Amino acid sequence: MVPPSSPANKKLPIKNAALILLLAFLAVIMLKAFYLSSQHVNSMSRSLALVDCYRAEMLMRTVDAADYWSQAAYGLNAETHKRVIQTYDKVILQAKGFLDDASAKEPDDLVILAKKMIVDARIGKDIESDLIIFSSMSAAMEKSAVSHKTIEFAKIILAIYRYDVSVGSSNTSKHNAVIVSNTDLHILENYLPDGWYREQVLLRAYKINHQDSSYQKLLSAIKDKTWRYVFKLVLIGISGIIAILVGIIVILYQLIMAGNRSSSQKDGSKAKEGAIERQPAKYSWQTVACVFLAWFFTQIVVGYSASLLKQKGLSFSFTGSFAPAISIGLIYLLSNGPGLIYIYLFALKPNGLKFAEGISFRLHVGQYGTIALILVGILGWCAAMPLVIAAVFVSANLFGSSGSSNPVIAFVMEAAQQNNLFAILLFYFTLGVLAPLCEEALFRGFFYKYLRSRHNIVLANVLSSGLFAIVHMDIGALLPLFCLGSIFAYLYETTDSIVPAMVAHGLWNSITFTLLLVLLGS
Repeated sequence: MVPPSSPANKKLPIKNAALILLLAFLAVIMLKAFYLSSQHVNSMSRSLALVDCYRAEMLMRTVDAADYWSQAAYGLNAETHKRVIQTYDKVILQAKGFLDDASAKEPDDLVILAKKMIVDARIGKDIESDLIIFSSMSAAMEKSAVSHKTIEFAKIILAIYRYDVSVGSSNTSKHNAVIVSNTDLHILENYLPDGWYREQVLLRAYKINHQDSSYQKLLSAIKDKTWRYVFKLVLIGISGIIAILVGIIVILYQLIMAGNRSSSQKDGSKAKEGAIERQPAKYSWQTVACVFLAWFFTQIVVGYSASLLKQKGLSFSFTGSFAPAISIGLIYLLSNGPGLIYIYLFALKPNGLKFAEGISFRLHVGQYGTIALILVGILGWCAAMPLVIAAVFVSANLFGSSGSSNPVIAFVMEAAQQNNLFAILLFYFTLGVLAPLCEEALFRGFFYKYLRSRHNIVLANVLSSGLFAIVHMDIGALLPLFCLGSIFAYLYETTDSIVPAMVAHGLWNSITFTLLLVLLGS
């Protein structure tokens, strides 16, 4: 035993004080970064604008479906037809709102302004003011060192949308003849990937050129695609309802079981045989602080390095999906992978623990085998559905949140629309494997485990889930992320293994990406 007057004990308060100061400094940095991410989004405004464009595109596909249904509804009763029209108008307003927001975020982006004009023209809104802005922007770009293809794209859009389809003539004498060649179509494909926006431009071009056969063929293809889109939405809706119902049943069952356990404890009943024997975390709060300090520092260094590369023009562009998929995967690995190393070096190795055991990566625990742990993870994903949906509703109605502001979503949506197989596989690996492994090891296998060995389940869950939500730096998804973290922590609590939490986490990310593939993909 070390005497109180020994040098080791005298130095301990000094070390603790220094560590507390470091943690306070780190907390200030984190709060400042979180504030800046919520207030100043210039660095990610383009990606957020693109997300708005994709959201508007999906809504406009729904508008097409409502339009077809509105035509069919004339043969139905007046009340049904009225409901269809009301839904139609609501969706249009929402889609326009997304595109107005996108244009406000990126006022100098020709492609975004073109998409705004495409929607306005589709719903019969006057686009003359947008055409004037678009024309002046393209003229200014023609004098600067802008890509020749961008200028050609602008000219094609101007030629098509200056033409008054209802009158059958051009609004500007310089554009009396509107001919869209194969080269022009190729340029349109580069700036408007296969989707609703390009279809609308081509429809207008075919109508201007009196290409009746091509017009009718495309119109028929759009109608078929629209009904397939509706069918997908119905399937997604039915699947979602089933998952929500299963999730509610799981939550109610767990509440009942928790009540029974509480009653048993009050009655002095013995613990159930086969109960999990938990090993308390051997490391101290200083060790936990060191791991997070090192991890946060790595995040800052990697983020700063990525910003420098972007300033030097070495970052990925938005014109493809494969390069962003590689870049995002590498950035995530470099930012979060070292966290696993820090856990091992600072907490596990000094205590003689193996890595898998130290982070509770167990494939068999008590009565739970590997298959049972996977099934628990699947049920945990179902339980997350109603809770996260409720959190999204609360965030939108009470806090005015418009959804996640994570710029990675733009790249994920682009990969989904372009159907690039390699990019899709890379995103599945990053979102469905890499993210669950790193984040569950850090927040549940390491941090929650430490908190749970010293505090009750509620406090441990709230603290670990709160930090999990905050470090994502996504103010629009703060409450949903907290709910997800709570579910993952509870899965770990009930099994003493991070495998179910990893399964639920991976399913959440992967299924979200799959939904985008289904809705945006060809």
